[in-house]
Amino acid sequence: AVITDKGEGIETEAVVSGANAIDTLTKLVDNSLVNEIYAKKLSAMEKSISAIQVYLGLDTPAKNLGMDHFMLSLNNNYDQEKNYNHCFDEHYTDRGIALVDHSQIDPSLVPAGKGSLVIMILEDHSKWFNLSKEEYQAKKQEVAQKLIQRAEAQLPGLASHIEVMEIATPRTISRFGSVPEGCIYGFAQTVPQSGINRLPRDTQVKGLYLAGAWAQPGAGVHACFISGIETAKLVSGFLK
Repeated sequence: AVITDKGEGIETEAVVSGANAIDTLTKLVDNSLVNEIYAKKLSAMEKSISAIQVYLGLDTPAKNLGMDHFMLSLNNNYDQEKNYNHCFDEHYTDRGIALVDHSQIDPSLVPAGKGSLVIMILEDHSKWFNLSKEEYQAKKQEVAQKLIQRAEAQLPGLASHIEVMEIATPRTISRFGSVPEGCIYGFAQTVPQSGINRLPRDTQVKGLYLAGAWAQPGAGVHACFISGIETAKLVSGFLK
């Protein structure tokens, strides 16, 4: 059964957890031995990097500013190792950056005549969790302005068209996504933790299955689609 936070019990033969695997297997399972086994195993696994996302509501479609595709990836060079290492320093002007206009895919996401844009970079979580409230708010604004300047080099005049802005940091992702350290890809996508080396979709608890970035085959939108499909097959087989 699943017991909700209100104490309601829901009996079922199978459960699929899309929550993060660490909490699922070390906190939510009502079996101390299972918790202990998984806690030891999962604590040795590396968690993925986090991200910063700046969400903008614009007074004009981003297409009018030069966003001629729903997604653009901008890099200063072709050295991906160097680009990744920049995620752990304070050089926000040197990192790879992604611009996404979801309203080009679904125009109903914005009012008529308006626009949207998300600016995203990968980020080391450790720079955000030990800040005071004042330091945190100041750093959010400082980094957001740097990213907007980066985006404006591609989309001239962007800053003057911003009506609404929300900023997500690793702390935001950790809070709203219920993931430790704001790790957006679950476990890190290293060779020892990818593909068949990823956490299996079935668990040591009969009837409990995992789906999503933490389990096989790994992180990323398409991998999560596959994870859900393959987990559904496992559950169908278990339920016969």
